[in-house]
Amino acid sequence: MSRRALLRASSASALIGAVSGCTSSAAPPPSRPTASTGTSTASTVTATTSTGTPPGVSADVSLLSHALTDEDQLLAFCVAAIIRHPSLATELVPVRAAQLRHVQVMRAALPAVHVSRSGVHQHVPRRASAATAAVVSLLSQAERHRRDDCLRAGEGLLARLFAATAASHAMALQSLGGRR
Repeated sequence: MSRRALLRASSASALIGAVSGCTSSAAPPPSRPTASTGTSTASTVTATTSTGTPPGVSADVSLLSHALTDEDQLLAFCVAAIIRHPSLATELVPVRAAQLRHVQVMRAALPAVHVSRSGVHQHVPRRASAATAAVVSLLSQAERHRRDDCLRAGEGLLARLFAATAASHAMALQSLGGRR
């Protein structure tokens, strides 16, 4: 196993332990539109306590679950955009690859009972320029959400994951021409 793979595995293990065992007094994440549907991410949680967090689930696990849903939908949109507009592959394949890594790390960090897939059909605009604009908009929204999530996270490792994800989104925005 390479050093990089070992470091990645140990970081994911540490994050799993930190997230699944923590009990933060931080407020739960606010209900907000998801990356592609405009519907509330809070609708994905069925039973909640008076604070908005599912029973027996820490605020950080709930925060990570919402972030995973957003990131998974952004990944699905990138994939759908590449399929619909192969001419965008040069620009969007690196974005898709980074998104896949974000989703894999977040999914690995969540306890198995909290993992859900978006399952949302992605509508990609007919024109390639509109599809690129939609990706830019979704990336910008995801960057803001992960930055906010970083500030809400109760555990340092989770905050670092969100900060790194936000920074990755900022870099992807720059690679798409700096449009923000």
